[in-house]
Amino acid sequence: MPVAPKLAVPAVVLPFPADTKIGFINLQSVFSGSQVGQAGQKTLKDFTDSKSAEIGVKGKAIQTLNQEILQQSSVLSAAVLAGKKGELEKLQRDLEFTQQSAQADIDHLQQQILAGFQEKVLPIIEAIAKEKGLYAVLDVQNSGAAYVYPGLDLSPEVIKRLDAPKGSAV
Repeated sequence: MPVAPKLAVPAVVLPFPADTKIGFINLQSVFSGSQVGQAGQKTLKDFTDSKSAEIGVKGKAIQTLNQEILQQSSVLSAAVLAGKKGELEKLQRDLEFTQQSAQADIDHLQQQILAGFQEKVLPIIEAIAKEKGLYAVLDVQNSGAAYVYPGLDLSPEVIKRLDAPKGSAV
């Protein structure tokens, strides 16, 4: 008997209460759900992948040289063996530096992406707050709130405005 495909159940969107003076936003949700955030994630992933590939090449060179030393240690002269071991140590230090440098570069890019995201999203949040007459819009993840009425979530509206083409009135 064929199984009927499951239909996606749309999320229930509760109306924003007219009398409220506080709204909430899930910045992580806005970041992952918006085109701007997704582009930032792709940029960071591509950069991280390129750094990982660079580190992988250096790791492979170390592995190859180490294997060569192990296989040829009985036939190489002491001077040649010492030279290869010195080269191996140099490659290992270079790899460690490359890893630390890559992590610093990734952290810096991540900070730039988040700063650019905030630069774009904060004016939108402010505009929505003014339109709705809100006194505060809190980040639900950092608010300490144990429960927030789902109708107070402004995230979908922020994503909609953030993804809207420039110059269009949303």
